[in-house]
Parts: sequence; C-alpha cells; structure tokens
Amino acid sequence: MGRGGSEARVLWLIETLKDDYDITVITTGGWDTVALNSFYGTNIDEAYVTVRIIPIPWIVQHISVSALRGACYQRFARKVAKNYDLRISAYNTTDWGLPAIHFIADFSWHRGIREKLHPLSPGLIYRDSFIRKAYLQWARSYGKPSERDVLQDDLIIANSQWTASLLKQICNVTCKAVIYPPVWTDFVDVPWDNKEEAFVMIGRISPEKQVEHAIAILEAVRERGFFVKLHLCGQFTNDAYGRKISQLCKDHAEWIIVEGLVSGTRKATLLSNCRFGIQTCGAESFGISVAEMVKAGAIVFAPNDGGQTEVLAHLDLLFLDIDDAVTKICTILADSQRQRILRQHLNGQSQLFNAKRFMDEARIQITQTYHSTQLVENTDRRIKVVIGHPGVGFGGSESTVMWLIEALRWDCDVTVVTTRGWDLDALNDFYGTTVCANDVTVRIAPVPLVARGLSVAALRGACYQRFARTIAEDYDVRISAYNLTDWGLPAIHFIADFSWQREIRDRIHPASRGLIYRDTLLRRAYLAIASAYGKPSGRNMLRDDLVIANSRWTAEVLKLPCGLDGAAVISPPVWTEFPTVAWENKELSFAMIGRIAPEKQIERAIVILEKVRRRGYSFRFHICGEITNDAYGRRISRLCKEYAEWIILEGRVSGRKKAAILSQCKFGIQATSAESFGIAVAEMVKAGAIVFAPIDGGTAETLQDPALLFANTDEAVEKIVTVLDIPSLQTALRIHLVKQSHLFSATTFMREARACIAGTLRRTSGHAQAGPRIMNEVLCTESH
Repeated sequence: MGRGGSEARVLWLIETLKDDYDITVITTGGWDTVALNSFYGTNIDEAYVTVRIIPIPWIVQHISVSALRGACYQRFARKVAKNYDLRISAYNTTDWGLPAIHFIADFSWHRGIREKLHPLSPGLIYRDSFIRKAYLQWARSYGKPSERDVLQDDLIIANSQWTASLLKQICNVTCKAVIYPPVWTDFVDVPWDNKEEAFVMIGRISPEKQVEHAIAILEAVRERGFFVKLHLCGQFTNDAYGRKISQLCKDHAEWIIVEGLVSGTRKATLLSNCRFGIQTCGAESFGISVAEMVKAGAIVFAPNDGGQTEVLAHLDLLFLDIDDAVTKICTILADSQRQRILRQHLNGQSQLFNAKRFMDEARIQITQTYHSTQLVENTDRRIKVVIGHPGVGFGGSESTVMWLIEALRWDCDVTVVTTRGWDLDALNDFYGTTVCANDVTVRIAPVPLVARGLSVAALRGACYQRFARTIAEDYDVRISAYNLTDWGLPAIHFIADFSWQREIRDRIHPASRGLIYRDTLLRRAYLAIASAYGKPSGRNMLRDDLVIANSRWTAEVLKLPCGLDGAAVISPPVWTEFPTVAWENKELSFAMIGRIAPEKQIERAIVILEKVRRRGYSFRFHICGEITNDAYGRRISRLCKEYAEWIILEGRVSGRKKAAILSQCKFGIQATSAESFGIAVAEMVKAGAIVFAPIDGGTAETLQDPALLFANTDEAVEKIVTVLDIPSLQTALRIHLVKQSHLFSATTFMREARACIAGTLRRTSGHAQAGPRIMNEVLCTESH
C-alpha cells in the first residue's frame, strides 16, 4: 500500500461497502488508516476493516525484489481465498484460485503491452539474462499458481474504455465493465478571473511521463508571446532522469516553479488556482492527474492516446506531437470565448470520475457478482429453470431466450416452452450464441390444428398460457422472455414491448386496426373464448412477480396504467461482434436497420436525410430490412426508387453481412418514436456509428446525448448538419458512444440476469439472510 491510484480504489471500495459487508484487506505492507483517510478523503474507522499483513521474508522486505514480494502475496491470497464469499483485486489481477473481481489499473503485469507502450532501457537489473529468467521462474513457482485463466473466467473491470479495448485486442479479454477511478480531492471553487494565467503539471518525475516535452511545449508557447508559468508538482529523485529535469527547471527558473510532492489541501489549492493543465505521458491507462486537474477547474491538454482521451473527450485539447500541442494551446489562449466553451465541456466530463459515481458503479458490479456466484450455492442438485416464449422467431425477445440459456446452461437444467419456431442452429447463427442441443430441453405447447396455419395470435397465446400453467410446478424458476406469462406461480417477466397492454399500445402507436382487428362483437367473443381457454390463475403478476423492463423509459411508462412502481431494468443483449474499422476508412453514409413497417417511420428518415442532402452534403443511405408487398412496403419501395442515386436497399441482413454493412457506415438513423429499447440503435452504436434518433423512448437512454436526439424533422436536420460540420464534435460523440455501448453487451445481460435469478431463488426458497451484513469480502492491493 503506497499512495497511488489503486490505493484510492481500495479505500473507496471500503467506503462503499463498510456498512453492509465484513471486509478484510490483505497486503504486504503500508497500511496506515489515519494517513490513508487523510490522503484519499475517506472516513474509514478501524472497526470497519480487518487488515492482514502478509508475512514476507526479512531479505525481501529490505531489497527491491517485486516479483518475489508478489509471489508471497499471491501464495497467501490462494491460501485464504476460501474463507471469503467474494474476492476482489484492487490492483490488476490476483490468482485467488477461485472466482474473483479484478480491477485493472495499468499494464505493469503484462510485459508485452508494457514494453510496447513505454519502451525503456531495462538497465542492468532488469536485463533479460539467464539469472533473471531463473529468478522470475522461481518466484512464479513460489506463488503456487492455480492454473485458472483469471482473465477469461473472472470479472475484469477496466479503468477506461482504452484499457478495455487494448485488453480485447491483445489478450482477447472482454472486460465486463469500465469504472473510472475515483478523484477524491475537494477542490476550492476559484472564479476563472481570479485564477493564475499558469499551467500545472502533477505526477511522478519519471521517464515515461516525458516532463521535458511539457517544458518544450510551454517554452514554444512563451516564444509566441504568451508568458505563462508552469507549476511542476512531483518528487525529484536523484537518478539520471531526475537530475535532467532538475537542470531544465533551473535553466527556465524565471517561469518554472518547482512545487515538489504535493497532497491534501496544498494540492487542492495549487490546482484550483491554475487556469490550465498539461500532461505529456502518452498511453496512460486512465490519467488520474489529468482527471484531478479537470476536476479542479483547469483547461487541460494531453496526448491524443490512452485513457486521458476519455477524460478530456475534445479534439481541441488532445495533441499528436509537440508542434500540434503548441498550435492548439496558443489557439485556446488567444480565444476567451473558446475557453468558456471548453470549461463548460470539462465541467460535464468531471462528473464521470467522482467518488460517488465510482462507489455506485462498484456496488452494482460487486452485488451482481455476489448474487451470480451464489446462484447454485447451498443446493445439492441443479436448479430447474423454464423459459417461456409464445412463438420463437428472430427478434429482440428471442435474443433474451438464447442469452438466458447461455447464462444458465452450466449450472441449471434449462427448458424452453414455446408453440413454434425452434431451430437451434439458425438461432445460434442469428444471435451469436453457442447453445448445444443437450444444454436445453424444448417443450412445444400443443396448439389445435385449426390454429396452426392461421393468424390467431390470441388463441395461440392461450394455448401457450394453458400449457405453461400445467407444467409450472416442475421448475424452481419460471421466466417469461416476452412480456407476461401467467405461470400461476412466482416468476420473472422480461418486458419487451407493449403489445400486451392495449391502452399503452394505442396511445404510443395508434394505427388503423383494419377489418380483422376492429372492435366488433365477434372479435370480443373470440378474445373472451381465448382468454377462458388459457385458464388464467387470477394472480396479479405485475404486483406479485419480478418484472424486468428493457429500459428506464419502459419502466416509467408501466407506472401509471399498470400501477407498477420500481421495475428492474436490464438492457437487452446486443450480440453481434462488429469488425473494427478506423473512422477515416468508414464510408460517409447513414445506415438504418429494422422491420419495414409503418411504426418504424422509414419515410421520416428519408425526408430528414433528403433535406440534409439539399444543404450540400453528399452521402448514401443503406436501408436494411425486408420490404413486403403490402401498402406500406410498396410506398417505401417507391420512395427508394425515386432517390435511387443515394438510397441502397440492402434487404434483410444478419450475421456477417449485417456486421460488415453497419461497421462501414459513419452514421446511423432511426425514426421510430417511443421505442421500448431500440435494439437497432444499440447495434449501430456498437458497430461504431454516430446515431441519431427521436428523443422519446428507450433510444434516448442508449444515446444519452442531446446532440443526437431530435423532437421533429427540422430539429433532426439541424443536429445532423451540426455534427457533419464539426469533426471535433464527431470525435467527442464517438468516445461517448463507445462508453454507452458497454451498457448493453451480452456479457452484461447475462451477469445481471443471473443476479436477478439468484435473488428470486433466495426469496422464493426462504433463504434470504437477515441483517444488513450479508457477506464476508476480501479486498486486496499489491505493494508497489
């Protein structure tokens, strides 16, 4: 335990969990509760945490042998792991030998990535010699590795999207979440006019920080007539690099102020009083110093590489090299209006990495992981789960079916109940799952012969409901993957749309019902017969069962007419793996994907883009969806022929073809109002497109940026034109949408679904534990 970013994570994790959990910290040394509280702004009483100092041989304690110290740490962690319900590594990975959560802080643990990002001379000690290889091998053996693949088997949490992306590219690791580290300092609120026209730089004085580049940049800025100062905060060591930077500071003593190591109130005051900040270390995993300067109210400049791009998220603040940095800094220094805009932008960014947000997001991941790992504990048999769906096709609710099976198949006996449509190979291919025939039992609900070939959804649904009630008692957990199923027993219901609730459906998407669906005496009689045949149980499922909405918007809509307050929310899984295409290699075009049906308002999207093209923007529009030979299909077909020079009809696409089309388009558009979730929008975002959509509905949660949401056609045109005109805005939006894309991954869906099922099991089996302290937990950090 030192005084760095990973130690902040330990302290704030304890702060997050101290009221509900029994917490133990294991470390090789450096624990001082009072000093740590003071440094990180936490309020942890010694009674909240048990600290176990790992026994380290005397010689290891007094010399720099980090591999051997780490081996002692790993060996002890493996020894005590079974004493705890949940294990967390706060600094990179720990081989506990059991399932765990690992917070990735940097790449010091991965030699290939480390040397690629920061190639340095290894010196005499770290040279790749026979003696060093033997030492590392001996240390590794002493650590007693379990042979578990922690990167693939455990919950990996990255400290930035950049870190997560690098792990995916090089290690084939999918991070289950990205949680920005907490910036804990309370900074003084100093008005801009009262701040000093100066830069601040804070961090270690070491070669990878490239302090000399910051000095060169600001020297060139001063040569252009901007007489700024630099407050350099960091401890100088008496090595070659420390002496080099010290000499540079002496050479420029008239404008460089050496502040030394700063912390606490002094650091907060110093950062709050500087208008500008600079960092020159490329490929930072997160960049805690950049985040601190932003939170202190400074306009900060940094390299266009690493996690700091997510902290700043603005092209005007990110530079490629020294010359680019000088140009951008001088441009901002000369423009007070631009400074005001950037300060507003950075004030919004600062909310991403505050301590409260860290605690909220960490608690969610920890609670869900705990519930997930407890799914099959304290039982001597496999749990029997039934998943119901009235008729399996190829839509969003079917993806819920397949990914629920994927989530549960290893430790549950899974059965699917439906009336038709089960084709396992086709479903796996469409949804990207790998479900085998022996992973699931399929039971087809009997439907009368007369109803099989006709469009009688109510009668087919009644057959499905009747069969579900008949078999419900055979299972421990009952799940409806498409809206409500009356199992007659406690169940979980995933709400996909409002087709089952006439009042909401008619209000959101009023449409002509045609001859068949007209509210006639004959239709009322038919629906009454179907309802009676379904043998309703009389249970109030909305009140008595766990209802899971596919968006917060859906949950809100359910409140008033249904009296459902407090529905859980789990975003549907977006399963497609999209190829990575560089932005400059993408086509200047828009994509739209989904059913060609009146409620999708395809004509609205065509009108919007046609108006944008009239403004002088040349692009193409790829419409992905099957055009049927009904009145609406013929109407859209005519429109596409009228604008054939820029509209490309792709037809129904899936698999690799869909992934290729969406990944090649820079932009996407959806015109449907009041979508419950909007799986098409989520897919386009995950493919790397900047997507525009109506402001009402679940799509607003997917995009979460006013620049992308429109209320009407004219507003859509203006917002699209603005984004097309400003490359820096495109960059900021792309960074934002990458973050959003992690909210609806298949992995996140599976983890959250398992947590809900585990909670339901505990409630229905009477195993819920009394009292607030629900589990023992171990947190850890390696010594630095």
